[in-house]
Amino acid sequence: MNPAYIGKALLGIISGVPRVTTLDEAGVAEASLALARQVADSGFAPSHIVAIANGGIPIARPFSTVFPEAEFVVVTKQRAGTQLKEQSASFKQLVQQSPDVVTTLFRRLEHWSRYQERDFAREPVVLPPDDGLVWPELQHAPTGIIVVDDAVDTGTSIEFVAASARRRFGPACDVRTAALTISGVNPHARADYALMEGVNIRFFWSKDFKG
Repeated sequence: MNPAYIGKALLGIISGVPRVTTLDEAGVAEASLALARQVADSGFAPSHIVAIANGGIPIARPFSTVFPEAEFVVVTKQRAGTQLKEQSASFKQLVQQSPDVVTTLFRRLEHWSRYQERDFAREPVVLPPDDGLVWPELQHAPTGIIVVDDAVDTGTSIEFVAASARRRFGPACDVRTAALTISGVNPHARADYALMEGVNIRFFWSKDFKG
């Protein structure tokens, strides 16, 4: 690995880039409600709230308070990095036993190694003929969809689901995206609505959340 890159990464990590913040269950609910109100204030009133499992579900639930008439839908699209970490029992044990200062440094290191130097915006998401997403049967034909996820890192997950919705429901359906934070640098796609940017959130369901 390039020594200059290592030095730059270490400097960023030590200086606190990206900023890491922790949200417990109440904090997530409050932030998610603020995000939903941001959507409402823009004048967009979705007929369907689409949560990306698993992280998007607790973020999307408060949207039903702001948009009580909207149908709530869950689709599955998981980040590869999340899958690998969930398969590792030793990883979970390690972060649970580590002090917050160590897990925060680990988060910053992961951010730099995965996102900082790569321009994902130059690598458009290509939707295959069979995107593999599980869409439940909808009660009503959607006219407006808000796709909700916890964070935009590479932007792959949220854009993949949004692109799938556009293809599935056609141009008559207005599809928009929302996330609590845009934490990645130059993601494939940015959320149309976001509460934070440049912030890595330690959620209450994260492996390194201590409660």
